[in-house]
Amino acid sequence: MKAGLDGVERVTYDKALKASTTHRYDFLNTYVSDLANIIDFDVIRNSRLGDRRRSARRRRSALLAGIAERYRLNLKVLNTEVDPTFAL
Repeated sequence: MKAGLDGVERVTYDKALKASTTHRYDFLNTYVSDLANIIDFDVIRNSRLGDRRRSARRRRSALLAGIAERYRLNLKVLNTEVDPTFAL
C-alpha cells in the first residue's frame, strides 16, 4: 500500500478475464438471497404500506426489482436506470 501502484502490472480486460485468478461471482443474487435472514418479508408482503406510499422511496436499480421478484413484494420499479453513484 505504501508503494502505491509501483510494481503493479497492467493487463487488458480480455487478458484479465482469461486469467486463472479471475472468477465470476454473483454479488446481486447472493445479497438478495441473504436479505431473508434479516428482513421479515411476510410482514412487508402482507402490509398495505405500498398502497399509501406508492413511489415515495423507490430505488432505480436492478437490486430492487430482484428483491421484489424473489420475495413476491408488490412493488413497481418506475425507473430501471442504474446510477453508479447511488445518488437518491
